[in-house]
Amino acid sequence: MNILIEKKFKSFDTKDIKIVSWNLDIENKNVESKIEEILERDADILMLQECEDNVDDFFQDYISFGKSSSHCGVVCLLIHKRIKPKKIKTYVENGVILAYIKSKHGQLILGSVHLPPFGSINDKILRTTIIYNLVEYLKTEHLLNLPIIIGGDTNMRDDEQISELTDYILDDIYDNFGDENKYHTWPNKTSIYKNKFHKYKTFRFDRFFYSHVSSSTFNTIVSDNSDHLMIETKVEFKNVLFDTINIKLEKLIENHKKNTIYDIDNIDEIDNNEISNNDIIDHIDHINNIKHINKNISIQKC
Repeated sequence: MNILIEKKFKSFDTKDIKIVSWNLDIENKNVESKIEEILERDADILMLQECEDNVDDFFQDYISFGKSSSHCGVVCLLIHKRIKPKKIKTYVENGVILAYIKSKHGQLILGSVHLPPFGSINDKILRTTIIYNLVEYLKTEHLLNLPIIIGGDTNMRDDEQISELTDYILDDIYDNFGDENKYHTWPNKTSIYKNKFHKYKTFRFDRFFYSHVSSSTFNTIVSDNSDHLMIETKVEFKNVLFDTINIKLEKLIENHKKNTIYDIDNIDEIDNNEISNNDIIDHIDHINNIKHINKNISIQKC
């Protein structure tokens, strides 16, 4: 019997990718000052919400990977030219722009979102449906074993947890890498917004969701130019090849314990890294403390 290990992708191998997400408050017309603040962050990836339709005209060093209309303004996704990205596929829904990116560093999924506002049951159902459709798209396109970073103004309340909503496919960067001093992102109660929002409860509307990220930082940045705080993260990515092998070989390991022997003869599109039969066997031994796995494994490299 053969066990098929799904198609592999090259891990995104550059470190410290900086990502900024910000709701620009379309009612605040101080556009030049907002653009200047964003450019000062020198981010590799920009995930912007409540933008004017021509927002990408202000970012000459970035490539726009699409825009999507939301309930307020436009959602935009931009990537710095130094990443040398190429768009492979995009997924667009109201308030969502998702892109499968290929660059010299590898491949990954990026997304910018502005989900429906308010806290009623119907609003939560709407947000859940959009997230469900997004994850189903990634499943259908066989892209879930790529690094994924999705950011934006989610309008999600404390009882809406991305890990539970996506059956633990996606996690929240704040939950794993943030701290309580950087919790709230809306409303901005400083400067010009102080009088407008001083009685409002605070929320963590702006979030980053991720998969296959090994480490990250999380920061919030206060500005006079938006009712939302800017959020920023730096991420490193896991080795996707071995992550996939770990998952897909569970059945092999379990059957080995039952003295059942299988061959693996259909691993395709492994990256050009030199990975031998023994490399994989040693890795299996390491993660499962199994010392005598059958070594009759043939690998077809494409």
